[in-house]
Amino acid sequence: MMFSVRVRSEARNDLEDAALWYEAQRTGLGDEFLDEVELTFDKIASDPNAYRVLLRDTRRAMLQRFPFGLSNTGHHCRRGCSYAQ
Repeated sequence: MMFSVRVRSEARNDLEDAALWYEAQRTGLGDEFLDEVELTFDKIASDPNAYRVLLRDTRRAMLQRFPFGLSNTGHHCRRGCSYAQ
């Protein structure tokens, strides 16, 4: 079953800030970061419970190439995405 992923405005701002920082480090790196974020959202949509539990029902999906994680709690991610059937 696939879930839909919605990004909260606070998280969108964090992602945009991170992408701008990576872009300042190397041209194109910001886009690579956002591609990795999208890939991680797809993985969360496929299986939101596959990620390590941090505290009670809070889980974090780490990006593969960047030191950045997307945390979620139940059906609503903390400063991140949310997912629903």
